Amino acid sequence: MQPVELHVPDGVRISIPQGGLFGPPEKGPLKLGMLIGQVYRLKITNIPQQPGLELFPTIEVVNRLYPPAGKEAEFPVPIVFTIEELNLALENHYITRVIYLENPKLAFPQAERPSDQRYFEVKRHEDPLQVADRLGRPMAIMRMGSRIPDLQRVNGDHFLYGAPDVRRYAPNSNKKRVPQSAPVNGDPAAAVMQKQHYPRVHLQPILQATPYQPRQMRR
Repeated sequence: MQPVELHVPDGVRISIPQGGLFGPPEKGPLKLGMLIGQVYRLKITNIPQQPGLELFPTIEVVNRLYPPAGKEAEFPVPIVFTIEELNLALENHYITRVIYLENPKLAFPQAERPSDQRYFEVKRHEDPLQVADRLGRPMAIMRMGSRIPDLQRVNGDHFLYGAPDVRRYAPNSNKKRVPQSAPVNGDPAAAVMQKQHYPRVHLQPILQATPYQPRQMRR
């Protein structure tokens, strides 16, 4: 499993699938271990000034870091949900964010907090995954739109992509982490983002995404 750390704005809550259903809302950051190549469905609620509205983004981890044995939890891949992105999704935009491990020769030479993830936006005709691949090594893909599932009429197991196993880490398990000190020759804090406009409608039945197949990386 690859540890990831989910960051959300103050007050926002995240629910993780448990036993085929969404678990209780939790505040961030949340540190979770996710399987490579699996798609995880999340539920985001309590969005500021958007009472009663919910979002159901997905996260797909496509690669892993290689920290020293026993220190995996100290180097999670940060995945940041900004208030701007949450509002864009509620305004019928489809957001694709690719988090990548920066090439150390191209990385911005300044330490950053995991919750302050730098990103830049690509144009509609560009593939954010390919752009991230040129800049470094893609680590995870976050997709978030405005479609609302009708859980009474769709197969919950399909909607949750089978609810893959997830591992929980203690919130302070990266307490001693020093930014940009990971022994992986880079910092997975940069991201490429793309947004497109789609109507906010109920999804009946649920559409299934095809998991991304990472290409073999040259060493």
